[in-house]
Amino acid sequence: MPTKRNRRVTISQVAEESGVARATAAFVISGRAEQLRISQQTIKRVQAVAKRLGYIPNQLARGMITGRTQVVGVILGGVWGKFGQYAIEGIREVLDAHGYTPFLTIHSWDEAREAREIDTLLRMRADGVIVMPQITSRKECYEPLFKQHVPVVFFGDVPFDIPEALVAAWDVRPAMRRLLEHLAGRGCRRIGLVGERFFKFSRQRYQVFTETIRELGLEHDPKWDTWAEVGDAEHPEWAQAIAAMPDRPDSIVALNDNSGLQMLDSLRRHGLRVPEDIRVAALGDTIETVEASAQLTAIREPVREIGRAAAALVLEAIRNPELPPTERLIDAADLVVRMSTG
Repeated sequence: MPTKRNRRVTISQVAEESGVARATAAFVISGRAEQLRISQQTIKRVQAVAKRLGYIPNQLARGMITGRTQVVGVILGGVWGKFGQYAIEGIREVLDAHGYTPFLTIHSWDEAREAREIDTLLRMRADGVIVMPQITSRKECYEPLFKQHVPVVFFGDVPFDIPEALVAAWDVRPAMRRLLEHLAGRGCRRIGLVGERFFKFSRQRYQVFTETIRELGLEHDPKWDTWAEVGDAEHPEWAQAIAAMPDRPDSIVALNDNSGLQMLDSLRRHGLRVPEDIRVAALGDTIETVEASAQLTAIREPVREIGRAAAALVLEAIRNPELPPTERLIDAADLVVRMSTG
C-alpha cells in the first residue's frame, strides 16, 4: 500500500490484491463486469478491495477509452442570489439522474476569463457545455468548442451570430401579458420600459412588450424607454429625463429585475413617488435582496426549469451529435405583487 501522500492507489494494485487480472478489475470498476460474464463472487471481491484501498477511478483515463468523461461544463455569469442557486439546482437535478457531474465555472462578464474557462473544459474533455453568454459574446468565443464537436447549450439567451444554436430560455409572452394586464388593472395606460437589448431573447422581450401593448389597447411612446448599456453606473440617472417630461408614463416595465430595482432608486432620487406618481413592475424576481423582496412587483423567471431544460438538451446533444438547432422555451407567469405597483 502507498505510504506517500502524493501516491495514488492504482487499478493494478486493486487487481493484485484481488487476485485477478488488471483488465478484470477495470471491467468491475467501470460497471461492465456483468455484461462480460464476470462472476458475482469476483465482482464483490474486487469492489471490496477497491473500497478498502480507497481507489478512485481515473475519470480522464476512462474517458479516453469510452469517449465520455461524464462531465458537463457549466459557465455562468455568477452565482448571485436566487438566479445562480436555482440555475445550478435545475441543471444538477437532471445531470445527477443520468450519472453526469456538472463542473461549474464563472466568467464574471469577462471575455478573457470566459476564454480560459472554455480552454479548461476542453482540456478536461467535458462531454458538453451549458453557457450563459456574456454581453460581449460572439460566435468566435465558442469556436474552440464547436471545432471539437462539443455540444453547447446556451442558457437564457444566445448571441445573434449563432443561428444554429441549442438554447434553453424563457418564453416571456404569457408573462408579459400578465404583467401588463396587472398594470392596466391598477389604472395604468401610459407604459414605458427599461432594459437591455444585447442578445436574441433580450430583444424579443421588447418585441413582445410592444405587441402586447397594442393588443391590450395601452399607450407606449419610445421616448419613455430607457436602455441600459454596458458599464452603466451603479446608480444611473435613468429617471432624470422621465421626471422632466410633461407627458411622462404612469408606469414602467423592466425587462429584468436588476433594471427594475435601479429604476426604482433613480425615480426616487429625482423626486417621483412609487407607486403614487409612477408604478414599476419587472420580469425576473431572482435577486435576493431586501429591496426586491419588499418592493418590486415581478413575474418570477422559471430559472430552475430553464436549468433542467438546458441539462436535458445537452444530454440529448451528447447522445445525438446530429441534433438540429433547437429552442426549449419554458412558459411561466407567476406574478408576485409588491409595493411598487400599489
